[in-house]
Amino acid sequence: MFASFYYNAWGDVTTSIMYNTWTLEPNGMRYPREWDVQPRGLPDRNQMIVDLRFNAPSITAPSRFPRQSLRQNPHGATPVDQLPLGWAGDGKPIVSAPHVVQFPGGWNGGVRRPAGRRRAH
Repeated sequence: MFASFYYNAWGDVTTSIMYNTWTLEPNGMRYPREWDVQPRGLPDRNQMIVDLRFNAPSITAPSRFPRQSLRQNPHGATPVDQLPLGWAGDGKPIVSAPHVVQFPGGWNGGVRRPAGRRRAH
């Protein structure tokens, strides 16, 4: 529910969710209506639940996945670790300063190679 690719470049990020505004629902269950999300101990977002129904019938019929989409990608989803660097994989690395390589993309990631270290071939 709170998946975020923003922190993907930093690896594992400790995230806390604080549950507040507990209400007693008509079925006798207590449920938190306010969720505060804090990655790295810093406030990030707040979610308020204003309409909550337990075991409610579906309002819409389940939709089918378009077959055209399956034909365009017959191999299925690609794991994030297998995606090439750069914006959609076409961002060529840019050497912006000695020992600094930038990968254009959604976050413009960069890598700094310590001076004196050779690149592995």
